[in-house]
Amino acid sequence: MDKAFKLAHKWHTGHFRKKTTIPYISHLMAVSALVLEHGGTEKQAEAALLHDILEDTPCTYEMVQRKVGKKVADMVQACTHVEDEGEKSVRKLEGSKADLPRPPGCRGPQPRLTSCCIGRQNPQC
Repeated sequence: MDKAFKLAHKWHTGHFRKKTTIPYISHLMAVSALVLEHGGTEKQAEAALLHDILEDTPCTYEMVQRKVGKKVADMVQACTHVEDEGEKSVRKLEGSKADLPRPPGCRGPQPRLTSCCIGRQNPQC
C-alpha cells in the first residue's frame, strides 16, 4: 500500500479536484478506502489509489508495474485505455477484465468494485 500511495502522490502532486483547491490525492484515497470498506483486497485498494495515474499523468504501465507489481498494474490498466499515438483516454471499467468483485448495494450491469466506489465518491462522474 505504501508504494502505491507514494507513486500516486508523486505523479498527482500539484493536481487538484475540479474547480477547488483540494489536492487530487484526496479523491484517490477516498476511493481506495471505499474499496476496502466494501470488502476489497489490499491489491484492489492499491489499484484504486492509482486508477487515474495512466490517464492523467505521463506515468506508464511499465513504471506502475515496476513499483507495485503486475497484478496491480493490470488492474490499473483495465481502468485506462492508452491510444497508440500517445493520447490517453478513459475506458469504462464496467465490462473490463479487471479482477474486481461486485460490492453490496451497487446497481447496474455487473458493476466492478473500483468503478462503483469512484461513482460513490465522485457522483458527478
